[in-house]
Amino acid sequence: SVIDASVRALRVDAVVIEIGTFLGYSATRIARLLGPKGRVITVEQDPEVWIGSVEDVVPELIEVLGGRPADMVYMDHNQMTYH
Repeated sequence: SVIDASVRALRVDAVVIEIGTFLGYSATRIARLLGPKGRVITVEQDPEVWIGSVEDVVPELIEVLGGRPADMVYMDHNQMTYH
């Protein structure tokens, strides 16, 4: 993809700024391609995007949903981080 080729052309310690993060798919893809020495900074203005650790966000989600169960949960990230 264009993103992959662009990121691969960057230096090892590159800093990438993503404007419009939404679900974080591109940021995650870029971060994986950059490797541990690179850095991705994301900016998102959508108030429906929740930021925080699972431990902090899930109780808030339960409250907002008013006890109604979610019909589907999709983890768009490294699942081992949340186990």
